[in-house]
This record gives sequence, structure tokens and C-alpha cells, in this order.
Amino acid sequence: MSDYFGKVRSFVLRQYDATGMWLGAMQSQFNNVQSYVSMVQFLLVVAVAYHTTLRDTVLQYLPWMNFWLFFLLGVALYLLVMLVDYKVVVPSRINYSNYQAYKHYNPVKEDLKEIQADMRAVARQLKVLIALLEEKGVKSGQKGD
Repeated sequence: MSDYFGKVRSFVLRQYDATGMWLGAMQSQFNNVQSYVSMVQFLLVVAVAYHTTLRDTVLQYLPWMNFWLFFLLGVALYLLVMLVDYKVVVPSRINYSNYQAYKHYNPVKEDLKEIQADMRAVARQLKVLIALLEEKGVKSGQKGD
């Protein structure tokens, strides 16, 4: 029974590489541009909200609050959210991105496999060399003549 759920889980959670890079590149560029558009939209929403629906309510409880102070409060809130995102979300996003980059086709992963194989071959050769030197009476750590 658990084997059945394992197959279902792997089918549902399996990711596909068939799209190549273009889909990810388009989404990445869209997200990059969208962040700038979103900043402008937020500032416009703050201005419109103050002048259309919030002014009377805000002035009722905070009579000293003018438009520019309200606007600066909106900017400060936006900067605070950016700081929290930078301190908390960005490290998690990078961690997830690194995991995904390593999991899927990654030329660095293949290069690391080759480097590890080369290092194992060098380690074997060093063991042979050390054994030969020890046979000749040279101890590890001593410099030869």
C-alpha cells in the first residue's frame, strides 16, 4: 500500500525538464520588471486611497496626518517589508534555488563528478608513491635529499 502512495507521490511531485531555459528566463525577467512596476503601483494606490476613502477616517483619528506624511508612512512600510524580505525570505529562496539548480541538469554537478574522480585517482597515486618512499626509508613529512 505504501508503495502505491510512493508512486503517486513521485508522479505528482515530479518536475519536468522538457521546457528548457526559455520558460524560466521569461518568468525571471517578468518578475524582475514586475518588482519595479509593483513599487510604482503601491505608491499610486497609497495616494489614491488617501484621497478617495481614507482621508476622512484618518483625519478623524489623526488630525495632524496630512497627505505627505501618510505617503511617507506608506514608503516606510514598503521599506520595512523589503528589509524583512531581505533578512528572512531571500536566504530561503537562495537555498531553494540552489537545491533546484543542483537537482536538475547542472553542468557544475557533472564537473564536480569529474573532479572527484580525478581526486580519487590522485589519492590512489599518492598512496602508491608514499608506499614506495616508505620502502626506501623516507618517512612521511621528511624532505628528500
